[in-house]
Amino acid sequence: TELAPGERRISLDFADRSWVEIKDVSQQVILTGEFPAGVQQTVKGRPPFKLWIGRASGVRVQYGEQKVDLAPYARDDVARLTLE
Repeated sequence: TELAPGERRISLDFADRSWVEIKDVSQQVILTGEFPAGVQQTVKGRPPFKLWIGRASGVRVQYGEQKVDLAPYARDDVARLTLE
């Protein structure tokens, strides 16, 4: 799907069962839930995005064309970060 001006895309690949919550610039939840291994989710919206990812070691995140390393944001395997 095409992106509107100012929109960005986030893709998540789940290698392990994990839960996710993503909010956009207006603090609206654009993705929430628990996802099993093998699932891919893609959302789009306006940044900044707030991400909260459980079992972060089992999730690969891509923001636009860029891979996001969750390790610096993870504590007890829960990552909290903002993507600008």
